[in-house]
Amino acid sequence: MFDPYQNIQKVQLENGIDLYICYWPVNFTRILAQIHCGHVHNPENLEGLAHLAEHVAANSSYLKKVEEKMRLLGICYSTGSTDLLHTWITASIPNGSLKSSHTNHYLRKALNVIDDYFFNIPNFLIEKCFFAEKIAIINECFDRDGSPELLKKTRAISNLPWGELSHLRREYPSTIENISSLDVETFIKNQYTTNNMSIFIVGGLKLDSIMKSINCSKLTRRLSTGERRTPSPTSPLTKPKINHYEFYPEDFGLPSRGQGCVEFILLTTEFSFEVLCLAKLILDRSLTSELRKKRNLSYSANLNTKWRPGNIHEFELQSRIPKDSLNVCEKIIEDTILKSAKDYDMMLKAKKTILSSWRVSSPEIFDTTMGFACDVSKFGKIISEQETKNKYKDTPLEEVANFLKYLAQKENRFTIISYP
Repeated sequence: MFDPYQNIQKVQLENGIDLYICYWPVNFTRILAQIHCGHVHNPENLEGLAHLAEHVAANSSYLKKVEEKMRLLGICYSTGSTDLLHTWITASIPNGSLKSSHTNHYLRKALNVIDDYFFNIPNFLIEKCFFAEKIAIINECFDRDGSPELLKKTRAISNLPWGELSHLRREYPSTIENISSLDVETFIKNQYTTNNMSIFIVGGLKLDSIMKSINCSKLTRRLSTGERRTPSPTSPLTKPKINHYEFYPEDFGLPSRGQGCVEFILLTTEFSFEVLCLAKLILDRSLTSELRKKRNLSYSANLNTKWRPGNIHEFELQSRIPKDSLNVCEKIIEDTILKSAKDYDMMLKAKKTILSSWRVSSPEIFDTTMGFACDVSKFGKIISEQETKNKYKDTPLEEVANFLKYLAQKENRFTIISYP
C-alpha cells in the first residue's frame, strides 16, 4: 500500500516560511498554505477576530481579481478557512507536461496568489470591505448556532463547567460587534507573517521542480517578519466547577421539542487521545445494545472525541431520550459504562478493529494534505500513520478501563439534562 508519509521533505526558506513537500504519483498537485493563528488566538472580548481577518483578507487582497483567470488555467482555489489553530488557503494545479515550463508556471502563479492573500493586503481595502464582512460573520453565527435564543443557551452552558477552556474564544454576535477595522489591521500585521507560515505541497511535482518555481515566486522576495507560534504546552486542568445542568427551553424563549437529551462532556489531560477513541468505539456498541435493542429508549448514542489546544482531550456523549425516561437514563448510561469497563474482550476487539481499518483504507490527497497541516499546528511536526498505529498497539486495555470508570463518576464530568 502507498505510504503518504514516506517521501515528506521539509525545507525552510530564508524568510522563515516552512515548506513540507511530498511526492505522490498523481497528475495534479495540492497546495495548502497556512498561518499559525486561529480562534484560540482571539483577544478577550474580540472573539471572532481571526475569522473576520480571514474574510477581510480574502476580499481585500488581489485574489478576487485573478481568481477567475486562474480557474481558466485549471488552477482551483478555496478562498480561506479558519480553525482553532490556523487559517489556510488551498489550491489544486495540474502538473502540466514535464517537458515544458507549464508545471513551473502553474505553481509559480499559485504561490504568487498565496503571497497576495496573506501579505499584500492594503489597509484602504480592509476599510472598504470591513463592514460587509463583519455582517457576514454575524450571519454565519446564526446559521451555525440557530436563533438568538439558542445562541444565549449555547453561551450560558459553554461558560459553566471549565470556564475559559470550555469555549476557547468562541465567537458570538456580541463579540464580533466589538471588533474595529483597526483591530483587523493590527491582527493581520502581527499574525500574517513569514515566520508564522507553513506551506504543504503534495502531488506529482518533485522537489527540484518545486524549488525552481518557489525561487521564481514573490514569496521568496518577502523579508523575514514576525515569530512562529509554537504548539501550546499541556494545560493544567481541574475538574469541572459545575457538574450538572438542567436545561428548560422556556428559560431561553425556545419552543418545546418532542424528546429530551442526556449529554456527558469530559475534558482530560490524564488520558491519551487513543484511549478516548477506543472508549468511543466500545461505548458505541454497548450503549446501542442497551438503549436501543434492550430498552427501546433511543436509536443510539452520539459519541465524539476532540483534540483541544493545550493537549486537552474532549469526550462527548449525547443521547436523545423520551421525557418520561430522563430521570432514570443518566443512571442507565453510567451503569452501562461501568459494565463496559469490565469487558476486556470488547476492548481487545475495539483495538483490533481500529488497527485493521488501516488495511482497507486508501490515502486521499486532499485529506492527507489537511492532516499534515493540522499535525504541524498541533504538535509542531507531522505524525506518521505508523506512529499512530504504534500508539494504539501500545495502549494498555487497563487504561481504557480506567477511563471508562472515570467517565462514569459524576464529579469528573459535566452532565446536561435537556428537557423537551
